[in-house]
Amino acid sequence: MSDTNRVGLRILEETLGSPGTRAVGAYDAVPFTGSSDLGFTPETTVSNIIRSDRQVSDLVLVNGTVGGSFDTELVKGDALNSLVSGALFAENGSALGDQTATVLSATGTATASNNSSGLIINATGLGTSAVVGNVAVVRNAITPTLQAVGVILAKTADSITLSQQSNPFGIGTFTPITRMVPTVTNSTQERSFSMERTFRTGEGADEFFEYLDGMRVNSMSINASASSIVTSSFSFLGQNQEFATTRDTASVTSTPAVPSFSVYNAASNVGSLNLSDNLGVFGEDNFIMEASIEINNNLRERNALGTLGATSIGAGEFSVTGSLNTYFSDASLLEKLLNNQEVSLVFGFDTNVITGNQFVIHLPRVKFTEGTPDVSGKNADVMANLSFQALASSGPNSYTIKIGVG
Repeated sequence: MSDTNRVGLRILEETLGSPGTRAVGAYDAVPFTGSSDLGFTPETTVSNIIRSDRQVSDLVLVNGTVGGSFDTELVKGDALNSLVSGALFAENGSALGDQTATVLSATGTATASNNSSGLIINATGLGTSAVVGNVAVVRNAITPTLQAVGVILAKTADSITLSQQSNPFGIGTFTPITRMVPTVTNSTQERSFSMERTFRTGEGADEFFEYLDGMRVNSMSINASASSIVTSSFSFLGQNQEFATTRDTASVTSTPAVPSFSVYNAASNVGSLNLSDNLGVFGEDNFIMEASIEINNNLRERNALGTLGATSIGAGEFSVTGSLNTYFSDASLLEKLLNNQEVSLVFGFDTNVITGNQFVIHLPRVKFTEGTPDVSGKNADVMANLSFQALASSGPNSYTIKIGVG
């Protein structure tokens, strides 16, 4: 018998352009909380032959789907970098694993101010190594909990402008610590993965292995609720599946130890949450109790005669939707819904305010699709649950979502 606490899940990206060919190398351990439907799902048809004894003649295997999903808690690591890059179809060379976080050097103290463009941080030499489009985290070295997180929209030699439009530093000077976080945006590069699941007996010996190849990320969701761990889910469509009694050592060249994961929560780890338009931050008293984002690649299987399962996987429209459940304090958010006005959204999580461990999401253009004040009954708060659709930004480097991890 195999125990759920003895199941291991590992993943490695396949060679670009060779989906379904098992990846070779050191597979990364994937933190997960459940994966009940991951694997091969057969499609069968009952024979329609009529028998005089009223019995069923046969059950025929006519097709099958390789795929499924797993749930997890949002944690930083190599597996998350690969999966996020896969979910966004990141361009070759721009995946999260190809980049490292850097520190932007500055001389002396800094000042912060707002205008219609965003939050401007001024410090001698701060913008010299900055890269427009990357995510930056700026902290007060004396009071590290005072921080700003956003996409670098513009720079000079001595300043950077962040997409965040609230100023946590106040009036005056502060000593800055600025980290530039690796980022990835949605694109069109198909990325596929090989997965290994190990099932072990209670005595500790490997009982058998499951291999899933050609796995593409169909959807990715992130859910943050007050007083809770930030959770995530990934779903896949793939091409091949097999069980084996021994490990495929020609492909899995080493088994890394399970790393210690630092899990993000939606209370002390919320490093930023800004909802703004070109006039500044609005609805600041509409505190958010829950936020969710759903990324969907609308994948589809291509089936053909003579092949059991998909011959290949097609990609559809890239869609990013979500919701914000807020305490209803004013009508500013609902007015945006009624007037079909777009806003931008930046939110992120941070497990270490000194060394940095960020997960940041930037949606440059968002429009609300529905929402209304919810009066659930007496002795309760009035809530406004708004759904939204993310849209492509304007300009030559258009994107719908940017994610920074570092």
